[in-house]
Amino acid sequence: MTLYMIAIAFSAGIISAMVGAFQECMLAGLVMVAMTAFPQYSFLGDTVSYGLFPYIAFTGGVVATAYASKVRKHDLGGAAILTSLTKFQDISVLLVAAAVSILSMITAWLINKTGWVIDAGSVSVIFYSCLTRKFLGDGKFLNRSMKAIPRYSGNKKEWIYWAFLGLAVGFMAGGIVMKSGNPWLPFFLSLASLVFWFIDPNFPPTHHITCTAGYAMLATGSLAWAAVWGMIASIVSTIIGDAINTDASTHIDPPATTIGVLSILIYLIYYIIL
Repeated sequence: MTLYMIAIAFSAGIISAMVGAFQECMLAGLVMVAMTAFPQYSFLGDTVSYGLFPYIAFTGGVVATAYASKVRKHDLGGAAILTSLTKFQDISVLLVAAAVSILSMITAWLINKTGWVIDAGSVSVIFYSCLTRKFLGDGKFLNRSMKAIPRYSGNKKEWIYWAFLGLAVGFMAGGIVMKSGNPWLPFFLSLASLVFWFIDPNFPPTHHITCTAGYAMLATGSLAWAAVWGMIASIVSTIIGDAINTDASTHIDPPATTIGVLSILIYLIYYIIL
């Protein structure tokens, strides 16, 4: 842990609040894809790893959004993570984002020091997002109206679609890892692809699928298992989104929660049990 790392996390948190937490993830993906394409700019890796790397600055943006809504009473919802908080010109909001990003980076750093092969950044997001829901939201974690969502009643075929999508994307992610030797490249490509969401909101995020498949590929070396875990990630993220992030007072990120939980599960199965 160095002052440089802390300073980068501080600045990245402000950037996250400035552009919006969702947009920050896309920015991080674009930066890392560029670094992969142009390895002579490897210094960019430090900038991302210590600050922009999802989900460090992202966490700062999520908490700052809830703070701006609940404490500062600005005109936005506590879960409105696509909102650029610069519009309020409130320094305290930027400082909250910066402080939480530092805490998130330290938390991820401590988890990584254990040597566990889990996604420390996502685990950090889960922790701070839950605290945010408790203290800056309404404290409610479960959606009591899940049964009203069509895929849990009439439209059962939708599960087949999400499972098939996860299987295909997971297989592709595993193939990229196998050919490139870079377990994070599919994840960064997925983050960068979020730019298409701004063109068509129906475009599905896939970073939870590619990241989970990457962990599975690291653990097993098998394209088949990468595909299977990609399918599991697709289904789990859908359920998490419906259960804890629908009509919610603050944002608990379904992809990050999926990555954190499944990375722990993959670690326990393949590194501890087997």
